[in-house]
Amino acid sequence: MNFQPSVTKVCRSLSYLILLFPLIMISLISLESQAKSSSESRTKVSRQKRVSQSSHKIRKLTRSSRQSRRRATSLQRRSRKQQELARRGYRGSSYRRTSRRTRRHTTVRHRPYYGRRTRTDSNSGVMNELVLEVGGHLFSPLQGDVNSGMHLAIGSRLGPVAGVLEAQFAQGEFGAELHDLNAQLRVYLPISPNVELFPLVAIGQSRVTAEEGASHLDLGIGAQLNLTDNFALGGRYSARMIAEDAQGVPTNGHNLLAQVSITF
Repeated sequence: MNFQPSVTKVCRSLSYLILLFPLIMISLISLESQAKSSSESRTKVSRQKRVSQSSHKIRKLTRSSRQSRRRATSLQRRSRKQQELARRGYRGSSYRRTSRRTRRHTTVRHRPYYGRRTRTDSNSGVMNELVLEVGGHLFSPLQGDVNSGMHLAIGSRLGPVAGVLEAQFAQGEFGAELHDLNAQLRVYLPISPNVELFPLVAIGQSRVTAEEGASHLDLGIGAQLNLTDNFALGGRYSARMIAEDAQGVPTNGHNLLAQVSITF
C-alpha cells in the first residue's frame, strides 16, 4: 500500500492549523478586550448617573432648606412687625409694608355734593355759611306803575338749602321806604363747578309802611356765578302767584332782581 499521499494531506492540514491558531487567538483576545472596555464604559456611565442623581438630590435639599429658612425668617419678621403695630395701636392686616418705615393711613373725607367750605364748617362735612346779599330790583305789578329800588338780604345756607330774610326798599313820598318784606327758602342746584341754579319760594308782606298791607306768596328761580369761594354774582325772577288786594288793587306782579352775594 502507498501511504505517501495520506501523509502529505495530514501534514498540509497541520500546517493550516498552525497558521490559523494565531489568528484565532488574536481574534479571541480582541473580543475579550472589547468586552472589558464595554463593561468599563457601562460602569463609568452608571457611576456618572449615580453621581449626577446624588448631586441633584443634594442641590434640591439645599434649595428646600434655603426656602424653609427664608420662610421662617419672613414669618419672624412679619410677626415682629405685627407685634410692633399692635403695640402702636394699629392692625397689622390693614397695613402694607412699602418701606422700612410704617405707612400711616389717614382718613380722607371726600367733599360732599357741594364742595365749597368755610370757616364755620362743621365736622359733619356739610358747609354752613352766612349769606349777605345786596342789589337792585324792578317790580312790575299787574295794575299800577312799575317801581324800582334796592334790596338787602341776610340768611344762612346749610349745604344746598338756604333760608333768607329779604327787605326791598322803593322810592316813596318821603324818600326810600320799606316796600316788601319776605322770607325765602332756596335750594341750590349746581350745573357746573362755578354756576348754580336755585328755585325759591317766598312768603311776605308788601306795602309794609302803607295803611293797608297785603300778604303774598312768590315762586321764582335764580342763577348764581361763584367768582370765588366767598363772592358771587346772580340774578333771579319771581312771580307773585297769590296776593291779597291792597285798597282794592291787586298786588300780583313780576319781580326781577340782580344781586351781589357775599358768604362768611
